[in-house]
Amino acid sequence: MTIKYFGSIHNYLVVVYRTPTIGWRYSIMLHDGSLFQPYDLYKTWEEAYEVAKNIIYLVISSDVHQESI
Repeated sequence: MTIKYFGSIHNYLVVVYRTPTIGWRYSIMLHDGSLFQPYDLYKTWEEAYEVAKNIIYLVISSDVHQESI
């Protein structure tokens, strides 16, 4: 496994990594300590990173929308 990105995006811990025979994937640690780790594969680490970032933005915007209801 090769880790290309290990850091925080809007207070969510994100890891983008490559498995030797499969491809690039990402994992996101949620605030409750659970791990979101889809089985989707990506050709580049940048693509996996962008998808992870978009997922986080979707969660944040959904939370903001729920609070305003």
